[in-house]
Amino acid sequence: GRSDYVTLIANYQPLQGPYGGPNYFSMDPNALYEIHIDNNGDAAEDITFQFRFNNKLNNVALPIGVGAAQKSVAIPLIQAGAVANLSDANLNLNESYSVNVVRGDRRKGTVQAVTKAAGGASFEKPVDYIGVKTLGNDAAYAAYAGKHIHSIKVPGCPAGKDTGKVFVGQRQEGFAVNLGPIFD
Repeated sequence: GRSDYVTLIANYQPLQGPYGGPNYFSMDPNALYEIHIDNNGDAAEDITFQFRFNNKLNNVALPIGVGAAQKSVAIPLIQAGAVANLSDANLNLNESYSVNVVRGDRRKGTVQAVTKAAGGASFEKPVDYIGVKTLGNDAAYAAYAGKHIHSIKVPGCPAGKDTGKVFVGQRQEGFAVNLGPIFD
């Protein structure tokens, strides 16, 4: 049977690994991230998905010092303890995003907001896998990241074909190429 599902993948922060810690990379709130789709082979976009990010610093503070000299000091890190839920209290940086779908030219076409199936146009992004102390083992991180897979409604699609899912976050490299055997 024919499938009516399409999977789109974009890689805006390749090769991210442990060297990027302790804060890793966040999505740029001043950038516009786009995925262009050409449905008719004319080398011009027919549909564009636009992603814009919002990074909210929570100013999580920890008590530093003892006795009368103790002060509450904001931390310079992404987290201050274990993380397991959306917008967890231990997260010092919450990333969220909005998605628009543009039909026609990406700058002059018709723009409509993609929304959560349950309502709302702001989507939460998981923190990157910092390590086991913060996010647990691989299975625990998969469960945490799974809470950030959002069911969506895509406007402008025929009824019954206007639903989907969106996820923005760290995943195993989807575009990996083992160059050694290629050059051998």
